[in-house]
This record gives sequence, C-alpha cells and structure tokens, in this order.
Amino acid sequence: MSNLLKAKAIFAFATVLAMFATSSFAQSASNALPFSSGVMKSISAEDTISMLADLEIAGEVRGDGIDQPFVVATTPGGAQFFIRLISCDDPVSLAGCASIVVNTAFSNAGATYDELNAFNGISSVTTAINSASDQLLIFGRHIVIYGGMTRDNIELVIALFLNDMQTFAENRNASVTSVSMIPDGGPKRSKIDGLTVNHGLRSKSVLVSEDLVAETGAAVVNLWSADFATAASKALVD
Repeated sequence: MSNLLKAKAIFAFATVLAMFATSSFAQSASNALPFSSGVMKSISAEDTISMLADLEIAGEVRGDGIDQPFVVATTPGGAQFFIRLISCDDPVSLAGCASIVVNTAFSNAGATYDELNAFNGISSVTTAINSASDQLLIFGRHIVIYGGMTRDNIELVIALFLNDMQTFAENRNASVTSVSMIPDGGPKRSKIDGLTVNHGLRSKSVLVSEDLVAETGAAVVNLWSADFATAASKALVD
C-alpha cells in the first residue's frame, strides 16, 4: 500500500471519528444529572484502567517506541481493543488528557460493504471503516472529556461500544466459520473506503497506530467468536 493511500485511509478514520465527537459531548451533557459521579474535566491512563476494571476488563499501558503509549484492553471473552488518550497535559504519564479514542479491528476477510453500511446505520456509538489494502475492518469511537463528562457516562459509552462490537461479531460468526489474514484480492471499493479527507486534522498516530501495527495485531486476536461484552457492560446497556 502506498504511503499516500495509507495516509488517506488513516485520515479517513480520523475524520469519521471527529464527526462524532460533538455528539459524544452532547450525550454527556444530556446524561449528567442522573449519574452520581462527579464531572471529570480530563482523563488519565490510570482513570481509564480503573473504568475498565469496573467493566470487568483488564487494561494495561503499552508502548511500541513509535507511537504515544496507549491502553490495551482484553475482555474475559478474549476480545482485544485499545484506548488512546489524546491532547494530554502530561503525554509521558498520560494524564490530563482531553479525550480518548476507543478502537479495535478485525480481518476484513469475507466481510461485505452491505454489512458495514448496515452496521454504521444501527450502531449505538461506533463507526466502522474498511482499510482494504491492509485487510482490516477498523471500528472506533471518539469520546470528548474536555468541558466536562461524568465517569459513569464515559463507562456507559465504552459499554455501548462493546455492545456494538458484540453484535457485529455475533452476526459475522453466524455467517462464517473462520476468517484469515490471507490476501484474497480484497472486497470492492465503496464510499467507506479511500475517502477524501481534510488534512488539517491532528496527528494520525493518536487515533490509530503507525502503519496500523496494533490494529493488525488485534485483527489476529479477535476471532468472530470472541466476546466483547461482559456482565458488567451488559448491565449498563440493558
């Protein structure tokens, strides 16, 4: 994949996530009163791992020496996803951060654009794109904490992301028995692949990993039979 095409695919994902940042903040405002937790003005890696623990999910900070370190989360059901902390006052310790991006990936083997378009139409908080040349389906949600958002609300959005992923995985698992990363020519291009985007966005590395290394790793780990949802996340959504 050429550097230009790869940049377009990554910036496309950044653009799609940014489109939903405003709605995430609006959701926090509309839901602030019913919750008991205080309003957070920023978030840290420590906060994030604590919230994951509330959802019965293990989280740890990892770095690859290229990207800013990020939180790797693993559910009891074997699913892997990432939380990237953005615009941090302390980027070394990942503290005082203005927002987070929750994302994960699957192999795109066997997936169709009709499925992705349908998913984007019914998902609660998650947006999916296809990176055809990388053989990846990338799913993400941008959650803005800057300006104020409760801990309960952040956990709810993460739980909704997990519920979206659980639904997509179950639907795919019902139609295929296995997937692989073996090249098969890839699916035909669509409006959710190779989008033209605004290059005025912040650095791509905060939204997805350099050369999609982390996302490729997640696509290997994430079988369609993996469980993203936990008992705790289901309790928040139901």
